[in-house]
Amino acid sequence: MLLREINFIMEIVRIALALVLLSFASFRDAKTREVEDQIWAIMMLCGLIIFLLQTFLFLNTRIISYAIISVTVSFLMAVTLFSFGLFGGADGKALIGIAFMFPYPFSSIYPKSFLIPIFPIVVFFNALILTIVFPIFFVFLNSIDLIRYKKTIFRGLEHEPIYKKIILFITCCRIRINGSKKNFYPIVSLEKREDGSLKQVINLFDRDRVNKDRDVENLIEFYGENALDEKIWVTYGIPLIIPITLGLIFAITIGDLFHMIIVGIKFGDLVHDFVTNILFDVMNVINT
Repeated sequence: MLLREINFIMEIVRIALALVLLSFASFRDAKTREVEDQIWAIMMLCGLIIFLLQTFLFLNTRIISYAIISVTVSFLMAVTLFSFGLFGGADGKALIGIAFMFPYPFSSIYPKSFLIPIFPIVVFFNALILTIVFPIFFVFLNSIDLIRYKKTIFRGLEHEPIYKKIILFITCCRIRINGSKKNFYPIVSLEKREDGSLKQVINLFDRDRVNKDRDVENLIEFYGENALDEKIWVTYGIPLIIPITLGLIFAITIGDLFHMIIVGIKFGDLVHDFVTNILFDVMNVINT
């Protein structure tokens, strides 16, 4: 009975620490768009200490293999998303920090509520679902623009493939160049053709070519006298730490939102059982 109470207290401490650190990181991300590395270092260290204490008290070797898988998968996902420009450095570190703080689903949550039984991944997908409000908002704004300006919203980008325009329409919006403020980043830059003339190109994944100040100056020069009245495509620098924090809260209180969405389809339970069986097989290999 005493061990159960100690375990419950450790879970409460883990949750409290994670929420405090992520809330502070969310505040910093929204205000300055920068999050100090010390926050993630504290998060990882606290998570590691709590994990070692629980492992020592309960002598459960299974959770060690589970934790190794969880941290490894979270690290690989964070690095992959960062490499493709889909994640900021702080976002990736937040995911890894959550993996250290919650290396396995804690006992207060019914495991069947997870489609993929790796807690940091559940938090990540919860965050993705919560950010769906942004594409809806962008589609609404761009639909109004499309009605008002017709095909001219893609003026200068006629040569770009249709898939890029669709992504642009769903994830970006148009604002006047003189309205390109702190958290807005031009998604269109200029590139020289073979004949020396300039053309506009959409930079979706090329992180090296995106430089806000340079691109704004180049576009102002490109448009000439009427530059400040021109509208350019921009992406909003969404502080993803906020939806990640909300994703953690939902994971703790409700569970896997993605699983809940498809729970009416038997496919959800089949995927859960399949992934769980693979996970346990890998854990057994590690333990042997």
